[in-house]
Amino acid sequence: MKQYCRLSGFFVFLLVFLMASCAKKPANDQVIELSLKEIVQSDLPFQIERIIPLETRDDNLISMRLKVRKSPNGFLVKDEEPRGGNTKSGIYHFDDKGGYLGEVVSIGEGPGEIPNVVDFIVDDDKVEVLVSNGGQTLIEAFSRSGEKLSSKKLDLLADAFYKRPNGNYLFYGGYNAPIVQNRLLEADAHGKVIKTYLPNDYSGKLIPVKERNFSCYKGRVFFKEAFNNQVYSVSDTLETTYLFDFDPYSLPPKFWDLDFMEGFQLINENGFAHIEDYWESDHWALFHISIQKQGQMTHQLVLYNKQAGKVSRNEMQEESLWLQPIGFDENSEELLFLVHPKMLKQSLEKGALTPVQDITNLKDDDNPVLVYVKLEP
Repeated sequence: MKQYCRLSGFFVFLLVFLMASCAKKPANDQVIELSLKEIVQSDLPFQIERIIPLETRDDNLISMRLKVRKSPNGFLVKDEEPRGGNTKSGIYHFDDKGGYLGEVVSIGEGPGEIPNVVDFIVDDDKVEVLVSNGGQTLIEAFSRSGEKLSSKKLDLLADAFYKRPNGNYLFYGGYNAPIVQNRLLEADAHGKVIKTYLPNDYSGKLIPVKERNFSCYKGRVFFKEAFNNQVYSVSDTLETTYLFDFDPYSLPPKFWDLDFMEGFQLINENGFAHIEDYWESDHWALFHISIQKQGQMTHQLVLYNKQAGKVSRNEMQEESLWLQPIGFDENSEELLFLVHPKMLKQSLEKGALTPVQDITNLKDDDNPVLVYVKLEP
């Protein structure tokens, strides 16, 4: 069984400054400690290697809010905010060159259709979809040609899931106490819970968070969650691998004693930071950090060179070209970005980027572009 990793991440909540400095390792040499304010800004060490425009057609218009999964022969894409309010936008299949291959999973009430896509993974030659239907959670499996293969009913609530190389599932249920007693669960291939992590002791009302929690690289599975300054690896246990100090944007302890709306008002006024997404490869770790204060949002990419033990960061605005990294390629270790075609064209016209291929036929309102970049040590 080969699990194909996700290549995207976002945090739908209102939810890094790039410089060379050294990361701090505690005595156990397992957890890397990073202090955001001690990392100084520097240029991004990105060199564009290739560009893949996702083919644009009338029946596959997609936004920039995508879940992207690598498949053996291309990419599977789910639009989180379909253009034109198309609530029946399913999972689209593009080949390695961006050519459109059709819809693999359809949303609807007809034969072979499902009501929604909460999350999805690619496992060998099939696509598994996490579905919420009338208070019930299911995993629906499809072939890459769109044939429905199986359905599993789950006795749990989950907003995201993943599949370990051993065939077990990981489910994340968030801070939805008392419905969710443990935020992270591991279940066997049949959906029976066998391990629990991160007890849910939040006493306020439900926290409405929608995020992407899992990433992987060559079989290694990584996990992060909102309102938590730690990043974890998941194997037979859950282990903290990175720990961020977000001072002065750390969550105050008082936040956990308040109703969610009161707590959010508090942290929005003072400012707060969180790990919006995270990816790791053999030689690099990349963190997308978002900082919100009084309704204003800034973003930072924090890049950690694992061999040199050096960390750097770069601050970005909403219109930044490199705002949406979506993971590392497992073959080349190149970093992938999701880029708006208009922004890419403008950067090339301004001479901010070196053209690597002809994109003169790319239109401003076309589907997003996948950009592969090489990281310079």
